[in-house]
Amino acid sequence: MNNFPKPLLKGFTVYGANYCEYCQKAKSWCYENNVTFLYVNIYDFINENEKDKLFSYFGDIISNHKTIPIIFCDDKFIGGWTDMSNFVKEKRKLEILSDF
Repeated sequence: MNNFPKPLLKGFTVYGANYCEYCQKAKSWCYENNVTFLYVNIYDFINENEKDKLFSYFGDIISNHKTIPIIFCDDKFIGGWTDMSNFVKEKRKLEILSDF
């Protein structure tokens, strides 16, 4: 997967597709909360029948996660949309991420 963007070192990286409701929710949340993020439409890099290439690209980093979106925060895999939502709620509660 040539030129496939790596996760940002700071901020969110959302790997998804334009048709995916949860991918769009993650992207919208980033816009609405004015946080640093990169949205990667996976189909700019692979064909629809090559989704396995995406999951093997990340390998053990994403473990058994086999759906989109694939979301990272500060270069660390956090999961999909529900995981991102829970991650942000927890960080807000702990006041660790003042940007959120």
